[in-house]
Amino acid sequence: MRGRLRFLRQGRFWLNYLFILAVTSWLPLLTQTATMTDSGGKVLTTSVLKVPVWQSWRILAVKGPAGGHGQAVAMHLGLCFVITAFVWFLMSKPLLRDLPDPKHEDNAPSSGDAPVPQASRLPESDDENTPSSGDAPHE
Repeated sequence: MRGRLRFLRQGRFWLNYLFILAVTSWLPLLTQTATMTDSGGKVLTTSVLKVPVWQSWRILAVKGPAGGHGQAVAMHLGLCFVITAFVWFLMSKPLLRDLPDPKHEDNAPSSGDAPVPQASRLPESDDENTPSSGDAPHE
């Protein structure tokens, strides 16, 4: 397991992670709803504002964590990391020392294995009794 996580030390993984963050920055992870009501509590208008992640990053850098932008940025970082790491984990190959050693394996079939069939030889034909394509049959 530890050998398959070595991709975390590679610069290519982190460049890929930054690329995924940049590509997915237009997705809206924060939705703000504004509702206007009258004095009696009756809803007059409701508007929904979907904020893309890049705007949450900008607001977080300028104003700090306010209005849920910090949570949207943290969710963006976490989701992108989990998905990128999962794909890299699936694509990574285990180390050779993790594979079984073929020198120490027993080549004898176990009780659950079916025997290997031997190649059967075809019987040799008698050339004297078999007519060739150009010969006429003997009478």
